[in-house]
Amino acid sequence: ERPDDPEVQYYYGWTILDRRGPYDAWLFLKERGDLPEAPAHVRASWYALHAKAVGMLRDFERADRWLQRAMDVGAELPWVLVTRSVVWSWEDRCEEALAALDQALTAKPWFRPAVQRRAHLLTLLERDDEALQFLQQAAGQIQCAALHWQISAIHFERDEYDLALESLERYWEMVPLSEPSVAEDFYSVRSFLAYLAGNDDDALAWARRSRSEKDGIVVQRLQDPARRNRPRITLPVGFTQQHYMTCVPATLASISRFWSMPADHLQVAEEICYNGTSALAERRWAEDHGWYVREFTVTEEAAERLIHAGIPFTLTTLEPGSGHMVAVIGHDGRRGSLIIRDPNHRLR
Repeated sequence: ERPDDPEVQYYYGWTILDRRGPYDAWLFLKERGDLPEAPAHVRASWYALHAKAVGMLRDFERADRWLQRAMDVGAELPWVLVTRSVVWSWEDRCEEALAALDQALTAKPWFRPAVQRRAHLLTLLERDDEALQFLQQAAGQIQCAALHWQISAIHFERDEYDLALESLERYWEMVPLSEPSVAEDFYSVRSFLAYLAGNDDDALAWARRSRSEKDGIVVQRLQDPARRNRPRITLPVGFTQQHYMTCVPATLASISRFWSMPADHLQVAEEICYNGTSALAERRWAEDHGWYVREFTVTEEAAERLIHAGIPFTLTTLEPGSGHMVAVIGHDGRRGSLIIRDPNHRLR
């Protein structure tokens, strides 16, 4: 009813960014101009949206200019500071991104987007204890179910399954009107935690409530007598946070550290990375640094044999136009699943 309202323009721009990506969003933002009649807080958010769009296009110099304009109009507006943090994290400036979130939380204590983002960055920096303590404090100050999901994920990473389950149950209590997709995720994780706690009946009951194909397969495998005594093994492969398009160097660094042959992630990236890493460059680096290299198609049997022998390995997933490398650090024989260490996500 009010298509020219500045706030409507702002949220429509967000919708374009979310559904059609940064280029279409940038065209829309250019067409609409500066929204000079908008209130200061809307104009600041509008400029921050510009920063996010060009940041997604990796134009960080221009993104910083838009962020500064946003700050000039709405100084200490917490959402602008959160956007600054997001853009800086894309530029691999995690410590500065964290500082921007601290500013946002000073401007508006327990601002929910800043709280969640700060906890996420802390886990990327391997400051899990600090992230957990911060989330627990925040959960005592604001009502937000997602905080309890994050708390549960950290407990899971630390193999504290009872505490992970407790936090997950608290999350579920707070989302009584959840959409089916949210419920599917809950049923799946709830089943998994019951399984890890050794409660097969509970695990099966929750998996059956899910309609996902994955959980249907889990039900079949947990009931398969041939799998009953097959173990779950996780190798102690640490996390290396990737930078932009450096999933291969980061994963190689993690694997190297496991074998006490440390390699610096950024040095590896300097040697083999250019807008990603080719399979040939990866192979040459490994062979030149004393590794025995074999390429193969991953099957459960092959993965199980390697993990049982204490050998983690790299896995490349592909889709049209892109690929991503992770480390396979474990295998669950009963569920028939791989345990992954992703360089873009701190928690397993």
